[in-house]
Amino acid sequence: MPLSTDVNLPRDHEVRFPSGCIQCNNDPDGSTMRLRPHAASFLMISGSLFSVEIPACQHCTLQMGFRKSCLVLISIVVAFCVMLLVRPHLENFVPDSVRKWIGIGLVLTSLVPFILYSAFYPPAFDVTVYTDSVD
Repeated sequence: MPLSTDVNLPRDHEVRFPSGCIQCNNDPDGSTMRLRPHAASFLMISGSLFSVEIPACQHCTLQMGFRKSCLVLISIVVAFCVMLLVRPHLENFVPDSVRKWIGIGLVLTSLVPFILYSAFYPPAFDVTVYTDSVD
């Protein structure tokens, strides 16, 4: 069974969703959640930002927002702790010319738990925006 199903639509196409909540499939009672693309999509130069209203019950809306906020916050805290606690111990052993690259490598290494969690427990619904289409 695949982890996700990708649907590619033109950017100007109006998306229609089933009547149930996208996470728990219960009746959302008209409740929706605005979903915006990931930060990486904002690097794309385009005329306007993309967002979509998805049917989600209040509980799932709060749960998805909390999950996203926690993942970002935990990633920042772990990266900060690695830079604060590990990097000073390496400065005595690393030449000045590669110290910046070691710092970048440490931050990227500290993001591995975030990447693994996102890969093995993907969100119920995700949007990837391209110049001409939306997945």
